[in-house]
Amino acid sequence: MRSFGRQADRRDGEVAALLELLRSSSRLSDASDGAAVAQAVCDGVRATVGTPGADWQPGPERVEALRLFAEQAIMALDAAASFDRVRFLADHDSLTGLGNRRCFMDCLAGECSRSRRYARPFAVVLCDLDGLKQLNDRHGHQTGDAALLRLADVLRATLRVSDGAFRVGGDEFGLVLVEAGADEAADVVGRLRESLPVAEDTRLAGLGASFGVAVFERHDEVEELLRRADAAMYADKRTRRTLSS
Repeated sequence: MRSFGRQADRRDGEVAALLELLRSSSRLSDASDGAAVAQAVCDGVRATVGTPGADWQPGPERVEALRLFAEQAIMALDAAASFDRVRFLADHDSLTGLGNRRCFMDCLAGECSRSRRYARPFAVVLCDLDGLKQLNDRHGHQTGDAALLRLADVLRATLRVSDGAFRVGGDEFGLVLVEAGADEAADVVGRLRESLPVAEDTRLAGLGASFGVAVFERHDEVEELLRRADAAMYADKRTRRTLSS
């Protein structure tokens, strides 16, 4: 009788494990991102293997179910990775890895709403690489790409984690500097200018960019903020051309 009771308990445990594995399998089918897939896999394996140190004596049904679950998990992870990659490419520039124009506009709209609500400052900076066409014509598009990548790397190294950097056009980039006023934005621009040239690469030794800053004012809309930043950037570009001529 005691042996029969142990067999019944074991059978109940097998059924419970299989049911939990089925639930995890269902969650795997519905998951569309890597985190959800990983959680479903962990839950399924935990249900099937048991707690650490447990006396694991699975029946053939549980072993087969675990094998099928593992195959499903591999396919789900591949699908989630592909989905995450497509989603990343939809919001990011393929060359630099920075956010694209759509991402930039969404960030600006959100920051305008936040700053208007809490009366906190932020600055938008537009920057345009100087002489990119000449670089492409003189040294080829690979050098032009190297210049764009250099600017992207400098932006990542200089900005805070809370700030945002975006490639919004061919040679135009946008920055969102959270909790920054005119002085803070000017300091960022100064550090970016100093960091851009690459002394050890004669092609990029004179690399520079024009910058335009606009600080959010309470009644600003995104379009007005961008208009001021754009006007400031072209004023900076004209000044730089005058000084270099």
